[in-house]
Amino acid sequence: MKKTFLMADMGGTNIRFAIFHNNEIMNLEVFKCADFSSFEEALICYEQKAGKLPKQFVLAVPGVAKQEVYRFVNNKWQFLLSDIKEKFGFKDIVILNDFEAVAYALPTLDEKNLHCLQSKNLNGNDFPYIVMGFGTGLGVGMLLPIANGYHAIPSEGGHIGVAPQNETEQKIYDFILKKYGRVSAERVISAQGLENVYQALTGKKMSSTEIVSNALSGKKDEKNALLQMFAFWGDVAGNLALSICAKSGVYLTGNIFQTQGVLELLKKSDFIKRFCFKGRHTSLVESIPVYVVDVPYLAFQGMAQIGLSLF
Repeated sequence: MKKTFLMADMGGTNIRFAIFHNNEIMNLEVFKCADFSSFEEALICYEQKAGKLPKQFVLAVPGVAKQEVYRFVNNKWQFLLSDIKEKFGFKDIVILNDFEAVAYALPTLDEKNLHCLQSKNLNGNDFPYIVMGFGTGLGVGMLLPIANGYHAIPSEGGHIGVAPQNETEQKIYDFILKKYGRVSAERVISAQGLENVYQALTGKKMSSTEIVSNALSGKKDEKNALLQMFAFWGDVAGNLALSICAKSGVYLTGNIFQTQGVLELLKKSDFIKRFCFKGRHTSLVESIPVYVVDVPYLAFQGMAQIGLSLF
């Protein structure tokens, strides 16, 4: 029996909609969250473009999924799940964390979708996976093998703490601590994190888009900020990988990798050095595969797996 359902992937900056129909992802639209006063308004706009919506809906949100009232860290929207269901006539709504959805997509990937940074996967798929995504914030998802497939663990790993490893990082740490009262991974690894790192190092403000563009054109301050962010990312990714022995791999995602030159700069950075620098367990972390994923809208692949299994 062929299944049809609506999918939405909400981020801090963009919300993406699509319809799964006849085993294909169709009618994909990307909207700026800032262009709408509410989630409902964005959904109405999508319905006007795509036509009558299916009665089943898989929704991925950037935060804790199991609640009735949804408010977001990097987005001013809020809504009641019951209101959405009643207003749009949905029969079933499955709501999950955005990187829970991304995690379910990982076993569907093959080598043509991946850029290997370290140790191609020789361990098989019988160990945990981790996925980390650069966006407005820092998304983290984990996937565990179980008897008849996989189980994704919703994670707020982007909000774990970080620690400085040298004088430069201490300077950045002190700046962010004074600004926010706490230094989380997301404050140094994300679009907003890159802006924080740059401001801490230079005393100047610049958008993450400008920082990346200038870094790739060779401007020293911007390049140093981007390289420093990659170093932080490697450290945090290695800590997460070590915490669950993620021998099936650590997967990096995000639109930042769609910019030509970013992947090459990542490879030249201290990402892998810091990923592997784990004292007595350095050799263990060195055996963990690390990939950059070259698949746009990866969450939809994971949501498709969920929809097919539940509807």
